[in-house]
Amino acid sequence: MINRKYALVDCNNFYASCERVFRPELTGVPIVVLSNNDGCVIARSNEAKALGIEMAAPLFKIKEAILKHKIQVFSSNFSLYGDMSNRVMSILAEHTPNLDIYSIDEAFLNFTHLVGDCEERAANIRTQVKQYTGIPASIGVAATKTLAKAANKLAKKNASTDGVLDLTSLQPSVVDRLLETLDVGDLWGIGWSSTEKLHKLGILNAKQLKYSYLPWVRSTMGVTGERTVLELRGISCYHMNPAPAARKTILNSRTFGEMVTTYDGLAEAISTYTSKAAAKLRDQGNVAKLVTVFIRTNRFRNDLPAYQDSHTLALDYSTNYTPDLVEAALKALKKIYRQGFSYKRAGIIFSELSPHDATQLTFSEKPIDYKARSEQEHKQSALMNSIDVLTNRWGSRIINVATTGIRQVWAGKKKLRSQAYTTSWHELMKVRVG
Repeated sequence: MINRKYALVDCNNFYASCERVFRPELTGVPIVVLSNNDGCVIARSNEAKALGIEMAAPLFKIKEAILKHKIQVFSSNFSLYGDMSNRVMSILAEHTPNLDIYSIDEAFLNFTHLVGDCEERAANIRTQVKQYTGIPASIGVAATKTLAKAANKLAKKNASTDGVLDLTSLQPSVVDRLLETLDVGDLWGIGWSSTEKLHKLGILNAKQLKYSYLPWVRSTMGVTGERTVLELRGISCYHMNPAPAARKTILNSRTFGEMVTTYDGLAEAISTYTSKAAAKLRDQGNVAKLVTVFIRTNRFRNDLPAYQDSHTLALDYSTNYTPDLVEAALKALKKIYRQGFSYKRAGIIFSELSPHDATQLTFSEKPIDYKARSEQEHKQSALMNSIDVLTNRWGSRIINVATTGIRQVWAGKKKLRSQAYTTSWHELMKVRVG
């Protein structure tokens, strides 16, 4: 039997930590990061958590606390966070050929076949990530992914671990004592409804769940609950998945910074979202067959008439060519747009995705000249590749289809966004010498 060893690396308070990297004077200062349109809290530093700032709290409800405690507030800066994440993951990839990226700030590393002390290796990784990127991280090591996640949480809770906890080096009785301090709701795979149910039944911590009667767990919580218990017992049910699952859809949607009352305003937004989604499609090496557009008014404004609708359009052939996708999206928008409403949100969905080089079988009323289509696609790909190179280097607004507009008054508010320190030449940090 293989003695598996998994390490879970989790960046601490990732969005807030990214802001601190370039603003070291904010160390120890409470920080919150806001959602798109500066609506609600999506990330908090430990200092903000200690002040009682809750996740998803609307900004207007915490303004008094912000002023009282001098909390630093940032608009979300996803270009910065994504780039910092890539830097962290590239460091982790140097330590094992088997890396499973779980989210923007988390990744599993397979230590099973590596020689040496796991705790020492994890401590070295943590030090290197901090030294090279400025991002603090915690690392949990265990025989299963669920236990590694639990070890990571325990490492964050206990200062004595110095951010690293290796459960594989501890006696089973010691592991049980640690699991007894972990709320069952903090376990990977246990949602809020299961947590509530388990609490009512007197199962409050991870140790109690670990030793629960397995057939009862399966009947109460299903297969997922059963696997969680098995993983707590050291039986691995979730193995490494170094290749991310292929996406079935691509969604791009935002809440508007200002209400949109005209078709032209909605067309600008839909064109912009479609262009960004098309770039993602090409980055994945895929093409799309279906384009769905949806729009809706503000569901929280009872004083305004409500309306929402969507429409899906099937393309004659699968593509990732931005102009064709924008044209299709605007056709769909015309089907659902209604005058007399104040729109608050819109979005685009691409579906029926497939690899770009796959044979596209198309059932269409119009005959298709496949040779001419192939030549046309070759020219389109060359054009899109050139545009992608330019936008990757100079930003998404450097070149775009005309229907995306210029002023974009509907665009989400980001009044408190930090600089794109690592992804924009115009926003590089300036250092004065002497």
